[in-house]
Amino acid sequence: MIAAFDIEFSGIRKVETTTTNQPVAQAIIGVDQLLTTGSRALYGYLVDPEVDVRRNPDEASYSVDLGFRKNFGMSRRASLAGVKEFIDPPEKSVGVALGWLRAESGEGLLGLFQLLKAIAGRTVTSVSLGDDDVTVCAGADSFHVSYHTYKLFRHIGVRKAVELMARVFKDPTVKELVIRDRTTGESLASVARDEASYFYMPEIDEVVLVDHVVTQALMLPSSSFRDDQIWTFFDGEQTVRARMNDKDFLRVIDNGVFRLNADDVLIVRMHVRTLQTVAGLVSDYEVVKVLDHRKPGKHLPVPGV
Repeated sequence: MIAAFDIEFSGIRKVETTTTNQPVAQAIIGVDQLLTTGSRALYGYLVDPEVDVRRNPDEASYSVDLGFRKNFGMSRRASLAGVKEFIDPPEKSVGVALGWLRAESGEGLLGLFQLLKAIAGRTVTSVSLGDDDVTVCAGADSFHVSYHTYKLFRHIGVRKAVELMARVFKDPTVKELVIRDRTTGESLASVARDEASYFYMPEIDEVVLVDHVVTQALMLPSSSFRDDQIWTFFDGEQTVRARMNDKDFLRVIDNGVFRLNADDVLIVRMHVRTLQTVAGLVSDYEVVKVLDHRKPGKHLPVPGV
């Protein structure tokens, strides 16, 4: 079933067309890109989205239809996978994720446009992935969205298309961008001129993905385990290089109170911090506290901390 929206640019002259108004023309391109990229972000190549945009005669609005052409082969794969959301996905789900259509369940989760207005240009401080929804935090405020909305929120192509739509306000006559229900005319999402910057895509920068302290068992792989403050460990599966920042433990070892040998096991509290940068993932490991020091062959194996 086709998903239908009406998009109104309040304030523009009704007789004006996209050929004479470049900001509006760019916004319409943004609508096409948003629905196409958003469909791909949710369903990959299970669907072939088709977007139709028509200017309503004598009105400052456009009618937008989104339809899916289904690929039989991909549909068959989705059926074999048995994941319900990928079996015959509905066009309406894209509109619901954007906040351009109401969810039938009335679950009260924000769509993408409502989320961007609520964040109001602030930096996102954390994202918590739950079983059924996602919590996005900006400062002291938290907002609940569906996984579909979260997928659109994090997608660069989707965010670029949203920004392209918001740049319609380069036309000084445009006062508001409104998404309306085709049947009732009810406003379901809107962007006012002073809210336009909230919809611009933030600059791509490094972001903290993981920042926590874990208890971990580490083995010294050889007698050459340290290079200044960087120590080399083996965690049972891979090599870990970490800064040793337990000053008390360092003083004991450096003053020869106890010796460390290959295959010794340390139970430690490890601070793990992972950044996503333009170049890729960067992780930093820091031993905050050595909780236990065990020597295989001398100490009985007992459960850890």
